[in-house]
Amino acid sequence: MKKNTIKKVLALSAILALAAAAAGCSEKKVQEPIEDPIEVTISIDFPDGAEAEDITEEAFLVEDGTTVLDALQIYCNVNDIPVNVETTAAAVYGINGVNNSGDTAENPDEETEASDEEIAAETETDGGAEPALTGSWHYSVNGEESSAPENEVRLSDGDSIIWIYQ
Repeated sequence: MKKNTIKKVLALSAILALAAAAAGCSEKKVQEPIEDPIEVTISIDFPDGAEAEDITEEAFLVEDGTTVLDALQIYCNVNDIPVNVETTAAAVYGINGVNNSGDTAENPDEETEASDEEIAAETETDGGAEPALTGSWHYSVNGEESSAPENEVRLSDGDSIIWIYQ
């Protein structure tokens, strides 16, 4: 009878130890609440031929003073949309697989020079294939296109961001 009691105590101890270890390993980080939330809207206008649907005036909350770049990254992260940022200049070079022409997903920082013949060969259709997309991502806030870096322009409540590939 003592052997059964000892086995039960050991088994229960092992279960409790495993449960405590699992709870410690899977401890979730507590997300800090937004202290000064503002509502902004975002639209993303993908080019014809892209395999992505346009996003039109989606409202979401960010912290007051969030940059255009941070807002895009927050929206895309929450909605599982890949966004590629060139880290040196903190510039967007791709959204949902549509990259600035000349950029590659493998190495966006690598500068490439292509001859006119190479560019023409990439854009020609072959047996019904879609031509390569040429252009780059630009943004506007409240209808005004900006040439300022997207990591420097800060947003206010009610701002509307539009990303367009042109």
